[in-house]
Amino acid sequence: MSARRLPDHPLCQQIVSELARAGSLSFADLGRAIDAPYVLLNAATLLLKDGGWIASEVSLVGKGLRMEYRLTWEGRAALAAGAATATVASRSANVA
Repeated sequence: MSARRLPDHPLCQQIVSELARAGSLSFADLGRAIDAPYVLLNAATLLLKDGGWIASEVSLVGKGLRMEYRLTWEGRAALAAGAATATVASRSANVA
């Protein structure tokens, strides 16, 4: 079974890469790491969550909510497949 490809949008790919590096991040930490506007970050995380690449967990911290994101198994597989595809493509370019 092959992993589905991640959306081609650079912000989606940045989110997945940051989560792979960090393990899990809150929405605020993710926003700081990527330096993206709230609206775009929210849309991209929803797209990734609906696609099954990331999961989220809401917790109550003080008087506010904290949204924590992490990669799912499918997200890790898609990231690995994308990295393998990029490696093969770069090797092919070096051969030609």
